[in-house]
Amino acid sequence: MHFERVDGLSVLDDLVKLAYEIYAYTNKDYPRLEWLDKKPEDFEDFCEAYRDFLKNRVKEEFDEIYVSKKDKKIVACFAFVFGAKDVPWINNEKCMFVELIMVHPSYQKLGLGREIIEFSWERAKRENLRLCISTFRDIKSYGFYLKNNFKEIEEREGYVIMEKTE
Repeated sequence: MHFERVDGLSVLDDLVKLAYEIYAYTNKDYPRLEWLDKKPEDFEDFCEAYRDFLKNRVKEEFDEIYVSKKDKKIVACFAFVFGAKDVPWINNEKCMFVELIMVHPSYQKLGLGREIIEFSWERAKRENLRLCISTFRDIKSYGFYLKNNFKEIEEREGYVIMEKTE
């Protein structure tokens, strides 16, 4: 599929909808929303909890955001963060983090996630940076990262940092 670089604020509501569809599909497992005492029960509650959080990340953390569309609907997205940021899990100038990796449930198991990793890997190599992610061990995508040659390099409170190897 084709990946298009976008202005994250211009597609913020579409990204929130995609995140909610994944949230519902994963039975409230992802996005994790670990800062909340109670998980949102419906789309309206999810938007209230997640929209401002994502908006802040789009404005303050993400350097580039990419989407893939089918029939004008975003079916996948991811973001790049280059170098050190004032964020606990992104503190290494030699790493390019790929964040916000989301693939619509109807498009999972079709190779789109692998394409995102390949696209990101090629970009990191061009920039002469290591490719890293932050994730949780107890979510489904953790196994996907392992299959795509990511190795744990650091354990943090509640999550891990992984780096792609050849």
